[in-house]
Amino acid sequence: MFKSLEIQNEINQLLVLNQFLDQAAKELGIKERLLMSLKLVMEEVVANIIHYAYPWDKNKQINIHLETDQTRLIITVIDSGISFNPTSKQTPDISLSVAKRPIGGLGIFLVKQIMNEVKYDRIGNKNILTMVKEIADYA
Repeated sequence: MFKSLEIQNEINQLLVLNQFLDQAAKELGIKERLLMSLKLVMEEVVANIIHYAYPWDKNKQINIHLETDQTRLIITVIDSGISFNPTSKQTPDISLSVAKRPIGGLGIFLVKQIMNEVKYDRIGNKNILTMVKEIADYA
């Protein structure tokens, strides 16, 4: 099954994203525990795009695709903003105290911890982030 959503590059669109995820979860049979994790991941990814991908233009789109094959959920997020590969970020040292830890990087770390696979591609002028979650993890 396949579901898609196109939202504007505006912070209020996170509400639209959450409504889409709720509806998709019902239609795809995604359990509540997995849905909560997905909402956290998607809010992090999409909020980063909204805040950083289009500093010169807030009238741009973010495309989100959800696909399931009964064993895994595949989420693809596409934007045409500034090239940014979140998978290249170094893993933060979470053993450091908050005062000693550099700002940033924890959201991407969280995404990588929750999802089974996270892959980035830059094709033409598009950032394509593909994330995979094994549904069996939440059976």
